[in-house]
Amino acid sequence: KISLRMKDEVKSEKETVDEILLSIKDARLSARFQRAGALLQSAKEAQEAEQDKEARDLYSKAAWELEKIVDENPTFDKADVALLEAARSFEQVKLFEKAAQLYKRLVDEERFAKSDHREAAVESLAENYEKFFNFSGAIKTYLGLTRDYPKSKYAKGALLKAAMLYENDQQFLKAAEVVDQFTRKYSKDEMVGKLNYSQIALYEKGEDRGAARKAHLAFLKKYGKKEKYISQAMVSTIKLGRMAEEDGKIKAAQKRYKEVVKMFESSGLEPRTRAASLCAEAQFRLAESRFEEYASIRLVGK
Repeated sequence: KISLRMKDEVKSEKETVDEILLSIKDARLSARFQRAGALLQSAKEAQEAEQDKEARDLYSKAAWELEKIVDENPTFDKADVALLEAARSFEQVKLFEKAAQLYKRLVDEERFAKSDHREAAVESLAENYEKFFNFSGAIKTYLGLTRDYPKSKYAKGALLKAAMLYENDQQFLKAAEVVDQFTRKYSKDEMVGKLNYSQIALYEKGEDRGAARKAHLAFLKKYGKKEKYISQAMVSTIKLGRMAEEDGKIKAAQKRYKEVVKMFESSGLEPRTRAASLCAEAQFRLAESRFEEYASIRLVGK
């Protein structure tokens, strides 16, 4: 009221009065923001003290107040922080869909395009989509994160989560594509060998026989002689043998089965293991194919 009266009385100093009004508004906004922060601190303390109901009430009160601050003050310089903390508070009270709405605002609204918190908001948005079963939204957001922030600390995990969600939705070939993207982008990662092998299973589930065969061959080329992957290499080799046999390529199949036997014999692996079972299968298939060869020979007597 004093400032407004000053503005009426001191027309010649309009700019100075406007500045005073603005500073008062900023001070009030800052105080309001700090009070919301105090509510969050009290909520955390109540949570640590296992006062669950009080903690939920405080988180909820802080969340709604922070969202209101952002809505009422579009030029507030801490609007991104306020929105982020509001979303996190809604997560604390398990209002995941509401939290996702606020994270999405941080991701989509132009005023937050250069915010330091946008990257974290993208990751949190995807996670919250999962929590209320919006899996297509989660996949899209995880992949968007890897596109927009390729060097993000969240990027690796985002690709793996997208692949997992595709697989859970039985979109096996799309899952394989994402796994392939991961292994190419992070070729030095310690998980790459395991992921290359899991990619084969995805092609098989997706009934892409040609892609599965190529993946088996690629796996063997890269890991076939590594002791760590001997069991997986035996599986890939025997499966290539089965494929060749199905295609009527008996010699090629026999070659693969012999390789399986040789792998087991040189591996030092124990009997009654998966590898031993594969070796036994390979020996049986070899014997069976030889018997069929002998049976097909016609002996002509004089």
